Amino acid sequence: MIAPIAIRGKPNSIVAATRFLFVIVVSDISNLTHFMEVSSRCAYDRTIPEKIYIYRHIELGSKALPILGDCILDKPKVVSYLCFIELKENTMSVLSAPYMHDEAAAFAHVESIIWADGTVCPHCGVCDRAYKLEGVRTKPSKKNPEGKERHGLWKCRDCRGQFTVRKGTIFEESHLPMHLWLQAIHLMVSSKKGISSHQLHRVLGITYKSAWFLTHRIRECMRDGALAGFGGNGGIVEVDETFIGKEPGVKKAKNARGGDHKMKMLTRVDRETKKARSIVVDNLKKTTLIPILQENIAKEAYVMTDEARQYQGIGAGKVFDAHGWTNHSAGQYVDYDDSEIHTNTVEGFYSIFKRGMKGVYQHCGKQHLHRYAAEFDFRYNNRTANGVDDVERGQIALRGVVGKRLTYARPSI
Repeated sequence: MIAPIAIRGKPNSIVAATRFLFVIVVSDISNLTHFMEVSSRCAYDRTIPEKIYIYRHIELGSKALPILGDCILDKPKVVSYLCFIELKENTMSVLSAPYMHDEAAAFAHVESIIWADGTVCPHCGVCDRAYKLEGVRTKPSKKNPEGKERHGLWKCRDCRGQFTVRKGTIFEESHLPMHLWLQAIHLMVSSKKGISSHQLHRVLGITYKSAWFLTHRIRECMRDGALAGFGGNGGIVEVDETFIGKEPGVKKAKNARGGDHKMKMLTRVDRETKKARSIVVDNLKKTTLIPILQENIAKEAYVMTDEARQYQGIGAGKVFDAHGWTNHSAGQYVDYDDSEIHTNTVEGFYSIFKRGMKGVYQHCGKQHLHRYAAEFDFRYNNRTANGVDDVERGQIALRGVVGKRLTYARPSI
């Protein structure tokens, strides 16, 4: 890639640019002062200078000798200066993007993702038959004597109905500005262990009640609702369960062991796709778990578990084609003969889940646990190891907002 860069100085300076290297040739030492005033940002590849090296080409008789630093020869004639700049990527915060602060830009950003194939009327379902309404304002009020501008307002040519991109999404009937929604989504998808509603309400400058409901609606858009697809073509699927919090209405018996008094969650991790899927269960009985596994894991899969009794006898074609397990109670976490037999991947998922639930959220009712599980599944499935960065992760979450309405009166649905 060859691209120019702006230099404040004489026009006879020659500049050639690659992605990580600039080569600047100036005719004499006076032009170096202009070179040092090069803008710190390049509009083409969004990089900034990190190191600068200056080489001098000198002429000695009929030979040209490039040297670095001071010349030790007697009175050489300076022909040109070659300036090499090593560049590093610009790490400008995503939160500095226009759609994170400007309401019109925020609506345009959401529309470009949700309506990628054209504007869709939520009233009649017609595509690309709407036009934008400009300059429409709300009724005057004490807070806004001139009214507020209604950004992102469209009108359908067929049914004549007005709508915005909020309609039919988690944003519907929300009084929060769209750019605050986008900030909240980015903070939630980019925080590996989550971000609490209390912290979010302080960062965004909204009430705790609004932040709590906001986070639940964002978690709702992270749920994909997919069931089947793990372990296809004989792939390895790890299965394990964990305990968290306290089961409602169940008291811990004196000197009791185990997790009967805690909430239970079952998780499957596909080693090939590197994706996880979790579900909240009422108990860990074989009659409860096996039907769930059969619905979510292909029969030809190679299932890995621990030594729990409910998983015994599920291999050799009875439930799945193959089953491998390790004895955790005996301190065995990898099979001694076959190093592929282990559940360390799903245990790693649980380590992130537990740190988030205990360290960030601290408490969760059972009626909301499925949505917290979906949040950690989403970030795990769309992590950097799977080729998804923070910005793309936020865009994936935005694509899931359609058709998921959640009201404050019924947030546990």
